[in-house]
Amino acid sequence: MRIDFVTTSEAETIELGRLIGARLRTGDVLGLIGELGAGKTRFVRGVASGIGVDPTIVSSPTYVLVNEYESGGPATPTLVHMDAYRLRDANELASLGWSDVADDHAVVLIEWADRIEAELPHATLRIAFHHDGDQPESRRIQLLGDDSWIARLGELPFQR
Repeated sequence: MRIDFVTTSEAETIELGRLIGARLRTGDVLGLIGELGAGKTRFVRGVASGIGVDPTIVSSPTYVLVNEYESGGPATPTLVHMDAYRLRDANELASLGWSDVADDHAVVLIEWADRIEAELPHATLRIAFHHDGDQPESRRIQLLGDDSWIARLGELPFQR
């Protein structure tokens, strides 16, 4: 399954994240792929809002590698936001507690997920971010996953 989106502003990228976040469940893993400045962290802020986490507290985990954000209540998942850019191999991933991260109480988003592709669960939804042409705020965002994601996500704005 592949679904393509185009957002033309930072606000639209955040809104797409919010809409997807509202459809996520505990145990979901999203692998985010794209160059620096492509909108990955902005998208995560939207996902945070969609699952009930204050988006203003979300920051890039580039130097700390993992940020964990508690949601607003017991019925909503914790958001685990990882950055794999600085990881050299699977052993470093294990040292971050990878086996415990995707538990029954969390939604996990991993920036630079292509660096740890072999370690991602089969059902991971991969999301690729690309700058789109000459417009600095425009992004092409592609969702890649198994067919079960189509039913879960349904129709979303910005779809092309």
